[in-house]
Amino acid sequence: MCSAAAAEATGSGLPGGSVPTGAAARRVAALFVRQPALCLERAVGEKHGIDQNLWDSCHFQAEIYPDLPLATTWRDLLRRTVQTAGHESEVGRVEPPPKVCPAERWTVRTVAAQLRSRDQLRSMMLSAAGVDPAGDPKPGVRPADALLFVSGSHPARHLPGAGRWLQDSFDLLLLASAMREEGYLPASLSLWAVENPMLAPVKRLRQKADAGAEVVVTQPALLWDRVQRWADEADRELVSHNVKVMLGLPIVPSIGNLDFWLRLCNVRGLPEAQALLQSFPQSEERDRKGHAAAVRQWNADLIRKSLSLPGVAGLHVMPLTKLARQMTLDFLADGTLPSRF
Repeated sequence: MCSAAAAEATGSGLPGGSVPTGAAARRVAALFVRQPALCLERAVGEKHGIDQNLWDSCHFQAEIYPDLPLATTWRDLLRRTVQTAGHESEVGRVEPPPKVCPAERWTVRTVAAQLRSRDQLRSMMLSAAGVDPAGDPKPGVRPADALLFVSGSHPARHLPGAGRWLQDSFDLLLLASAMREEGYLPASLSLWAVENPMLAPVKRLRQKADAGAEVVVTQPALLWDRVQRWADEADRELVSHNVKVMLGLPIVPSIGNLDFWLRLCNVRGLPEAQALLQSFPQSEERDRKGHAAAVRQWNADLIRKSLSLPGVAGLHVMPLTKLARQMTLDFLADGTLPSRF
C-alpha cells in the first residue's frame, strides 16, 4: 500500500509539487478560468433535491455529492447538535428537469475508502465515471466530471494498526491516476482530494498534488489564525499555484450548527474553537431581527475573509439547513458570494 511518505517520494522535486498536465488538467483550467469558482455541496438521501433551487440558479460551477454513508453520519450528527427549535422542517421533493445554464458545470462524486477493499473501490470509480471494467462508456449513464477521494470517517479506521491494511485517500489518488493513465478511467476525468487547513500541514497538500490531485477541497475554514497560516505557507511555497484550492465555506445559521462543523472537523476541543463559539452572535443578547442580522453579518465576514486568502481558486459552499440555503440565495443575490452570471 502506498503511504503519504511514498506519495511524497513520487513528487517532481518542484517547489510546489508537480504541475498537472493532460486532458483533465485542461478541463480544470477552463473550470477555474474566472475565479473564484463556486461549488455546491448537494443534499443526498431523504433530502435529495431540496437544494435544487440553488443549483438551478446557475451560480455554481460544480456540485459535489458526498458518499452516502458519510452523509448519513453527518445527518445524524446534525440532528444531535444543531439547534432546530422554531424552524420549519423540510421534506424532499422530486427533482425537476435540469435547468440549462450558459456554461459547462461539473458533477463531482465522492469515493470514500472507509473499510472497502481495493477491488470495491476500483469498481466504485468505474461506476462513478460511467464506464465498464474495460474503460468503455456505459450507454445512458451520466458520468462524473471528477472524483473526490476521501479516507472516510468509519470508527474502525481509528483502531490501532488500521492504517496498515486500510486504503486511504493517497492510495485512491494513486490508483485512480494509474487507471486513468492505463485507459480504464477517462482521460478527461479530474481527480480531487480533501485537506483540513486547521490541522494538517501544507506538506500534505503538496503530497496530494504529487499523488495526482488537480483540485483540493478544504474542510470549513473556521479557526482563522490556523487557516491564514496554512494559506500563506501554501502560497509562499507555491503549492497552491500548482493545484486548485477550493476553500470550504459552511453557511452557519446558529451556534449549534457552528458546533456541528467544529466537531466534524475534529477541532471542537481546541481553545480557539471555544473562543469562536463564544464570539458567535447569541440569540438572548438581541431581538429576533437583530440576531438574524448579526448572524448574517458573521457569515458575510467569513465569506470576505475567505476570498481574501492567497491561493484560493474557489469556494465550496455547504448550506445544510433551510435557513442556510436561504442565506446562500441572499448572498448570491447581493454579490457577497461572487458569481460569473
